Parts: sequence; structure tokens; C-alpha cells
Amino acid sequence: MARVLVGLLWHEGNSFNPLETLEADFSLSEGETLLRDYRGSETALGGILRGLERQGFDPLPATAARARPGGPVERAFIERYVDSLVECVRRERPDAICLDLHGATTATGLPDVEGHLLTRLRQEAGPDTPIAVAADLHGYITPAMTAAADIITGYRTNPHADMGDTGERAVRLLARLLDGERPKLTSLRVPMLAPGNDWTSKGPLADICARAGAMRADPRIADLSVFNTQPQLDVADTGQTVLVYSQDENLAAHCARELGAMLWRHRTEFTTVLADLDTTLAGKKPGLLALGDFGDRVLGGAPGDSLYVAETTRRDFPHLRTLSFVHDPRAVDTAVQVGLGNTAEFAIGAAVSSHAFPAIRPVAAHWTAKALGRAQYVNRGPYMAGMKSDFGEHAVLTDGNMTVVATTRAPNAHDPAALGLALLDLDEIDVVVLKSGMHFHLSFSAICPCVSVATPGFATDRLDTLPYDSARPVYPLDDIEWSSEAP
Repeated sequence: MARVLVGLLWHEGNSFNPLETLEADFSLSEGETLLRDYRGSETALGGILRGLERQGFDPLPATAARARPGGPVERAFIERYVDSLVECVRRERPDAICLDLHGATTATGLPDVEGHLLTRLRQEAGPDTPIAVAADLHGYITPAMTAAADIITGYRTNPHADMGDTGERAVRLLARLLDGERPKLTSLRVPMLAPGNDWTSKGPLADICARAGAMRADPRIADLSVFNTQPQLDVADTGQTVLVYSQDENLAAHCARELGAMLWRHRTEFTTVLADLDTTLAGKKPGLLALGDFGDRVLGGAPGDSLYVAETTRRDFPHLRTLSFVHDPRAVDTAVQVGLGNTAEFAIGAAVSSHAFPAIRPVAAHWTAKALGRAQYVNRGPYMAGMKSDFGEHAVLTDGNMTVVATTRAPNAHDPAALGLALLDLDEIDVVVLKSGMHFHLSFSAICPCVSVATPGFATDRLDTLPYDSARPVYPLDDIEWSSEAP
């Protein structure tokens, strides 16, 4: 029975969000707690654990560290986390390593966290211990990562409906590595960012993903992934990345070049088609409507402190009852001081975003504290079903038709279970505003219409409004020439 070390580091960086992600923002699971927390979950780690069981392998649980996307992680925490994994390898001497890594984690002064982590693990484990990684489709895949890992396989859907499947696939590939197979890697970077319109079921990626799927049907291809890197990362050599694993290097190079050429040919089509907020609200039909606050989406690494949608709705459509989530620890503290059931005048939101985006402003009102407590629930899914969400302490605040759930952690809310925090029935809400651009569609579409709307914020699709430096030159920020046939 092969003994396989398993772990997780899940954080998607946004280089423009000035709020550092702290150790306190992470949910940590170790040892048997990791197994209990992730078994049965629709995450890549959940899929890894299912895959290990099906292969008859023995999981050696290390540490799972999960945080909502956001600004760079504090460096000291990352170093302690990496040290803990290295120590686990040193102590357990596993036969193999299989990890769930986002792929776009950044830390203060360390843009390539996963490359650093995998390099350290390879140094400790030695050259012969197989290392397989299940990564997010939006991973920033670096040479350091591919040099240290034997296999990096990515999600194939966006929104991510196949996280668990990707974990299981990583284990199947790992089993082949343990049997002695060592497919060679061909990697191709396309110097372009995809600011939006990156659904894999429609738009430019539909044809690209279909072609990639046809290539995978060739038994000579061990694995093939296309990574549409998180566009709000200002890092060197960013871009779309194609990874092809095969013993046939000529075939792998042909596949990589063809997919790279397709990405480049469609580069002008990766423009988000977002709905106008006023038009959407004006045409609203009876019943609940879920809106994705695209610019301030926490799933894109924004701070989640904007009430732009709720404020616009109150001003222009005051008859609509809104429920919003906002990151504002000060508002939670104020609500506690005001006391449950009491009312006071104060402002909520925009502590960070207002400095960069004048349209995002604090919302002052006579707020009544309707509920106080811990913002925890279990996702119903299908996106990340079974995972516990924890947004810290929260306060439910109301003023007229506006209800706000203020939280001490950025509210990565994308699941209908989040509505329970507000203590409202569905027929008491006309519009729920979620800090998500598209993933909320997976979990909300069964209960209501879902629309992603254009809003300001650090996760905006208007990349030209963000101060890129290290990433340049890169399309569409720069007018560059590129060919997939170039050496």
C-alpha cells in the first residue's frame, strides 16, 4: 500500500488589493481533522482522498490551509506552512505526495508561493518521490512549479464544477507515476491575460476546451491542461499556460502550439460581457434575483467592502428589498456596542476600496442590529459542496428595504446557505448581492435568475484601470507580437 502525503494551500492572490491576508484569515486542518473536514467535499482535496481510497493507497494527512482570495499572504505564515510540510515529509518519508494547490497564491515579497513550496518539498523528498498537484484553472504556473512537480493537472471547467474530479485525476496520474511511467512535460506560455468572458462552456474558451478534450483522447497524451491565469496578478511572465505531458515530445509540442495559437487568435474575444446594473434592476421580474458584484468579488481577490450595488438600488429602485454582504469589522464592532435590537446612525463599507475607486462610498443610515454572531455555514453546492464557510463575526443590519450582513472576514459568499445568516425567508428578498462573478451561478441558478453586473473594484475586468508593472509587456495592456511557432 503506497503511503501518500496529502495537503492543501488554497488562496488566490490579487496584487492590487492592499489588505494583506493574515494567518487569522486561514482555516487550518491537520492530521485526522483534515481527513474529517475534506472527505466527501467537492474540492480537489476531497477528490484526492476519494482517489486514494479507490487506488488502495494510504493517505498521510499533513496540513490544509484555506483562505478566501485577497491581497498577498503574510510571508511569515507561508514560511511556517511550508516548513510544516517539509517536516512532515522528513518524518513520514512518504512514497508519494499529492497536493491541492490553487496555483495563484502570492505572499509579501514572494510572488511564486507554490513554486517555493514545491521546490522545498522536492529538495526534501528527493528526485524519485512522485509529486502530483491538482490546481485551479486560474493558476499562475511557473517554471519553478513544473520543475519540482511530476504532474500538475488543472480544473477543466469555469465556473469550477470539476474540482473533485481534478483531485481524483491527480491520483490516477500519481498511480501511473508510482508504476514507473514518467511522461515528459511540454509547457507553452501565451503572453496574454483573459480579463473575462472565460466561461468554458461558451465564448472563446468553448472551442479551445473542446479541442483540448479531443487531444486528451489520444492515449499518447498522459494529461493536458490549459491555465487561464488569474488576471489581477501583477507578476512576471504571467499569461495563459498550456501543459502537455507525454512520452511523445513532438506530439506534445504540436498540441501545445495549436492550443496556444487558438488562445492568441481569440485574444480580442476575452472581454467580459457584463450586464448594466440599472438596466438589470429596471427589468427585474417578480421573485428573487441574484447579482454578482463583479468588480468587488472576493472570489477575484477584492476586499469585499463595497455596497455600490445596494446603494444604487436604494437610490434608483427604493421599492426593491436587498440583501448584501460586506467586509467591515468596524461595523460589526459598532453593532455590538449599539446592542441587539437597537438603532444608531453610522456608515458601513468602503474602508479600502474608496481610496482607489471614488464610486465606492460608505453607506450612512440609521442601522438596526437585527442579529449578531458567527458567520458560519456549510455549502450546499454544487460549487464546493460540503465545505464550511466562515466569515468571522457578523452583524445583520437593516435600514428600510436594505439588509446588510457585515463580517469581520471578507465574505466569500457564493452559496444559498449564506442567506440563512440574514434570518430572512426567500420571499422577503428581491435582490441578493454576492461577492462573486460567476461561481455563484452554479449554486444559485436552481433557485433564481443569476446576473453578473459591471461594478467598480479591485477585481474589475477593466484591466487598463489597474496599475500593472511586473506583468508587462502583456496583451491587452500592451500591443505585442507573438507566435506559437517561435522558439
